[in-house]
Amino acid sequence: MRKLTSVIIFVLCFMSGSLGAQESMSSKIKQASDEYLLFSLMAPTQERALEESDRMDRCRPQNPIGSACMEVACEKLGTFGCNEVEEVIEIGQACRGNYSGDCLANLCDRVGTFGCNEKEEVKTIARACVGADNSCVEFVCNKLGAFGCNEISEVVEVAKSCSGSI
Repeated sequence: MRKLTSVIIFVLCFMSGSLGAQESMSSKIKQASDEYLLFSLMAPTQERALEESDRMDRCRPQNPIGSACMEVACEKLGTFGCNEVEEVIEIGQACRGNYSGDCLANLCDRVGTFGCNEKEEVKTIARACVGADNSCVEFVCNKLGAFGCNEISEVVEVAKSCSGSI
């Protein structure tokens, strides 16, 4: 009976510790994305004007259907992961609103080959990248370190924080 009680207490302590770690990671992501936004607001006026013109260009993309994102997604999925009409349509829908493949490529590289080689994983990351500023994603992931930005849940949260979705 004592052993059972000890095991239950250990499991509860372990679970509460992992929940605390998850909350801590969320606060670190929020803090780093806020820091990036603050840093970008404090940039010299000339650089800010250049960034604003870049944003204007992103509003009028060269490839309005998100073909760069689709190219990256299909590359990650391999030859047989993006060769049927239904698969291409699903990837296209996930990439809608991504006018470059930079965010998707960056975050897939961070989760590794086996973390971004299935259709659902690629679609999840592509959806999170909608509207995300890749330089913000880079900044936040670099602040978090290699192990703070290497799981799908972490990179999705980073991308959403850099797009203003959180």
